[in-house]
Amino acid sequence: MGIRWLAGEPERRRFGDLTVQAVEAFVADRAQPEAAFAWYRPTRQDVDRFRDGLHLDGQALPPLTTVPASCCRRRPASRATGTGSGARARSTSPPRPPSGCCWSAGATRRTGCAPAAWQRLHPWATTRGPAPQPLDQVPIRAEREVELGLAPRFGRAQAELIGDAAWHPALAFRLGYPTVRVPPSPRRSVLAVLEDGRA
Repeated sequence: MGIRWLAGEPERRRFGDLTVQAVEAFVADRAQPEAAFAWYRPTRQDVDRFRDGLHLDGQALPPLTTVPASCCRRRPASRATGTGSGARARSTSPPRPPSGCCWSAGATRRTGCAPAAWQRLHPWATTRGPAPQPLDQVPIRAEREVELGLAPRFGRAQAELIGDAAWHPALAFRLGYPTVRVPPSPRRSVLAVLEDGRA
């Protein structure tokens, strides 16, 4: 496996635009937001119990957003779907373009070694100052196209960015220096992962 850095502004901007389009496709596909919502921990009790997934306090949101949102922590998963979410995705500014993508040769992102490599790259970079963040919507939608037999809209677009048919995208990410302080998220110990078998 390797890392393909998106160094040129045109290709970085192209991937940023594709990411916005992938988010729109994601929220329009009802099954995907509902599956993703299973990883959201809406209450402090859930955060302490599971010690994984996403939670409101770890999103680096401004206080004026975090405080009102904390009143709606138990939003049903079905609320995350539909045209309203798609409209919000279209109304926001495009994300900052990704810095690079991890590629795995001859394998999908699920069967390749990229996830294990990311688990090492992420803490290594974080302890040295930069803040890496997955920006994985395009590869996820490309996999969904294969799963459902859809036209390879995102699969074709990311293949053009890679420029080598022998390599498959495993994980896209962006890398930069944080401008706000985010409290650490609780995580399970290695022993706890080995004991309960949840990766």
